[in-house]
Amino acid sequence: MSFFKYENKQRLLFTELPPSAQKAIVWRWAIECENPLGEKIEHLLADAPEQPFDLSEDVWLKINAIGGKHFGSAKFIYFELPTETVKNVVLTQHNDIKDDYTNWAEYKESYGTKDVPLHSMVNRLPCLAPIGDDEIFEDGWHRLHSYINQGHTTIPVLEY
Repeated sequence: MSFFKYENKQRLLFTELPPSAQKAIVWRWAIECENPLGEKIEHLLADAPEQPFDLSEDVWLKINAIGGKHFGSAKFIYFELPTETVKNVVLTQHNDIKDDYTNWAEYKESYGTKDVPLHSMVNRLPCLAPIGDDEIFEDGWHRLHSYINQGHTTIPVLEY
């Protein structure tokens, strides 16, 4: 089940995703979760980068080629939704949030926006949303808050 309703749902291979979506999924699965993909790319991560954009484009090209082979025919769904739509989904569908907060301002205050790093205004990494999971986002909560705090009108999401 997807938490999001959108038109023109298009399933894409890893190699067909925008580069920022490729980076988000590789970063999450291979680096943060120590998925077997990580073993395939660890030789490219000599300096233990802190963020995906700390790696050179040359390294990312190599990682994405490995990622394309790793994910094979797996399909992903990439889309952008209006920020207000995403905020509404979080406030009404997230089990903990919907019971504790009546509006976004309350939730935002409790989230502690002082600790939210700024994320790029371009080449935005999407929030990662596993289909069928009870969590809206597996990864990307800081990105979500950063994009909202910066006034973005849409939020990029990658479902899988």
